Amino acid sequence: MSALTKVVSLSQILFGTDYPARTLADHVKGLKECGVFGAKELQQIDRENALALLPRFST
Repeated sequence: MSALTKVVSLSQILFGTDYPARTLADHVKGLKECGVFGAKELQQIDRENALALLPRFST
């Protein structure tokens, strides 16, 4: 994650998984425990960045 943030801005990072290869819980845990993102940044990755691309889902 640290290398990714050096290549792209935070607004370009979206949450995604390769489910069912790993559980959703594994992905969320890894993202939160990597130590790169704070709570506000995680909220952007989890929701806000996607809503900027798909505003019709912001209800």
